[in-house]
Amino acid sequence: MTFLSGFIGIIGPPNVGKSTLLNCILRTKLAIVSPKPQTTRNRILGIYHGEGFQLVFMDTPGIHNTRSALHESMVASARAACREVDMVLLMIEICHPNDPEIPSIVRNLKRMRKPCILVINKIDMMAKEHLLPVIDHYRQVYDFEDIIPVSAIKGDGLDRLLGRLKESLRPGPQFFPLDMKTDQSEVALVSEIIREKIYSPTSKALPYS
Repeated sequence: MTFLSGFIGIIGPPNVGKSTLLNCILRTKLAIVSPKPQTTRNRILGIYHGEGFQLVFMDTPGIHNTRSALHESMVASARAACREVDMVLLMIEICHPNDPEIPSIVRNLKRMRKPCILVINKIDMMAKEHLLPVIDHYRQVYDFEDIIPVSAIKGDGLDRLLGRLKESLRPGPQFFPLDMKTDQSEVALVSEIIREKIYSPTSKALPYS
């Protein structure tokens, strides 16, 4: 049987649930999550192993306009990931479907001509009648391979998303062994979890930036 594999970049504005999606797909806490934007500061690789295929996800920092050197580096990292992957997942949230960062992200996608699936997250937080107008709008914005509504925190829609990603794979090598879920070291994972736990109780005591 021909083995299938591919790299998928998860991009989008800050705080739309990219890290939550990755954690839910892999059923492992790889990326920290927080109500605060720009929680993810580095690209995180997550490997999903299926029967005869392998999906390698890149969770990226949120793309946003900034003058901060740190945030500029984070945004550059996210944009670089788009150039390295085979397919892009552009993630937005149903509660804020017209985030001001989205037009620049779409322009970048058009320049790269990468196949892209639009993932509309947090559908559990909004009545269903609000979903169809958002889908209709984004069909006019970009030629997406598919538009898939999900609730990353509840797992709704993830089976459809994984099935669609598998359909897009091409014959390729098994990049990582079956027992490997990330390229992050144990030290890196622990330090990120500590950072996550510090965010909430110290948000007023320490400068968040």
